[in-house]
Amino acid sequence: MVTAAWLPKVLAAGGAVLALSLPVAAGAQTVPAYPGGNPPQVMSENLSREVPTRVLGESITRSSGGDTLPVTGGDIAGMVAVGAGAIATGAVLVRRSRARTA
Repeated sequence: MVTAAWLPKVLAAGGAVLALSLPVAAGAQTVPAYPGGNPPQVMSENLSREVPTRVLGESITRSSGGDTLPVTGGDIAGMVAVGAGAIATGAVLVRRSRARTA
Protein backbone atom coordinates (compact mmCIF):
# COMPACT_ATOMS: atom_id res chain seq x y z
CA MET A 1 0.00 0.00 0.00
CA VAL A 2 1.39 3.39 -1.01
CA THR A 3 1.05 6.13 1.57
CA ALA A 4 1.01 9.88 1.06
CA ALA A 5 3.84 10.44 3.56
CA TRP A 6 6.15 11.50 0.72
CA LEU A 7 3.84 14.38 -0.34
CA PRO A 8 5.10 16.94 2.26
CA LYS A 9 8.70 16.10 1.38
CA VAL A 10 8.06 16.60 -2.33
CA LEU A 11 6.24 19.88 -1.71
CA ALA A 12 9.04 21.12 0.56
CA ALA A 13 11.71 20.19 -1.99
CA GLY A 14 9.71 21.85 -4.78
CA GLY A 15 9.32 25.00 -2.71
CA ALA A 16 13.04 25.08 -1.98
CA VAL A 17 13.89 24.68 -5.67
CA LEU A 18 11.43 27.41 -6.60
CA ALA A 19 12.78 29.80 -3.96
CA LEU A 20 16.38 29.23 -5.03
CA SER A 21 15.60 29.66 -8.72
CA LEU A 22 13.97 33.09 -8.38
CA PRO A 23 16.08 35.88 -9.84
CA VAL A 24 17.82 37.98 -7.23
CA ALA A 25 19.77 41.23 -7.48
CA ALA A 26 23.51 40.89 -7.50
CA GLY A 27 25.27 42.01 -4.35
CA ALA A 28 27.64 44.19 -6.35
CA GLN A 29 24.77 46.41 -7.44
CA THR A 30 24.23 47.77 -3.95
CA VAL A 31 27.81 48.95 -3.32
CA PRO A 32 27.87 52.59 -2.17
CA ALA A 33 29.81 55.28 -4.02
CA TYR A 34 33.60 55.40 -3.78
CA PRO A 35 34.52 56.48 -0.24
CA GLY A 36 36.33 59.78 -0.07
CA GLY A 37 35.03 61.38 -3.25
CA ASN A 38 36.15 60.72 -6.79
CA PRO A 39 38.13 57.57 -7.52
CA PRO A 40 41.75 58.01 -8.56
CA GLN A 41 42.46 58.43 -12.27
CA VAL A 42 44.91 56.07 -13.92
CA MET A 43 46.80 57.56 -16.81
CA SER A 44 47.39 55.17 -19.65
CA GLU A 45 50.69 54.65 -21.39
CA ASN A 46 51.03 53.62 -25.00
CA LEU A 47 53.93 51.22 -25.27
CA SER A 48 54.76 49.76 -28.63
CA ARG A 49 57.72 47.95 -30.01
CA GLU A 50 58.38 47.24 -33.63
CA VAL A 51 59.04 43.54 -34.05
CA PRO A 52 59.62 42.22 -37.51
CA THR A 53 57.18 39.47 -38.39
CA ARG A 54 58.62 36.41 -40.02
CA VAL A 55 56.40 33.59 -41.16
CA LEU A 56 58.20 30.35 -41.67
CA GLY A 57 56.72 27.78 -44.00
CA GLU A 58 56.22 24.19 -42.99
CA SER A 59 57.09 21.31 -45.24
CA ILE A 60 54.85 18.25 -45.13
CA THR A 61 56.01 14.84 -46.25
CA ARG A 62 53.53 12.10 -46.99
CA SER A 63 54.21 8.69 -45.47
CA SER A 64 54.25 5.56 -47.60
CA GLY A 65 50.98 4.20 -46.11
CA GLY A 66 48.73 6.78 -47.77
CA ASP A 67 45.96 4.29 -48.59
CA THR A 68 44.77 3.87 -44.99
CA LEU A 69 42.86 6.31 -42.83
CA PRO A 70 44.31 7.44 -39.51
CA VAL A 71 42.72 6.14 -36.32
CA THR A 72 40.87 9.05 -34.75
CA GLY A 73 38.13 7.40 -32.69
CA GLY A 74 38.04 5.79 -29.29
CA ASP A 75 38.05 2.14 -28.32
CA ILE A 76 34.55 1.21 -29.45
CA ALA A 77 34.71 -2.35 -28.10
CA GLY A 78 35.70 -1.07 -24.66
CA MET A 79 32.90 1.51 -24.60
CA VAL A 80 30.35 -1.13 -25.68
CA ALA A 81 31.58 -3.46 -22.92
CA VAL A 82 31.27 -0.73 -20.27
CA GLY A 83 27.77 0.16 -21.51
CA ALA A 84 26.66 -3.48 -21.52
CA GLY A 85 28.04 -3.92 -18.01
CA ALA A 86 26.15 -0.84 -16.81
CA ILE A 87 22.90 -2.12 -18.35
CA ALA A 88 23.40 -5.56 -16.80
CA THR A 89 24.15 -4.06 -13.39
CA GLY A 90 21.06 -1.86 -13.60
CA ALA A 91 18.90 -4.82 -14.60
CA VAL A 92 20.18 -6.86 -11.63
CA LEU A 93 19.56 -3.99 -9.21
CA VAL A 94 16.02 -3.43 -10.52
CA ARG A 95 15.30 -7.17 -10.35
CA ARG A 96 16.52 -7.36 -6.74
CA SER A 97 14.51 -4.31 -5.66
CA ARG A 98 11.33 -5.72 -7.18
CA ALA A 99 11.89 -9.09 -5.54
CA ARG A 100 11.98 -7.49 -2.07
CA THR A 101 8.75 -5.52 -2.41
CA ALA A 102 6.69 -8.41 -3.84
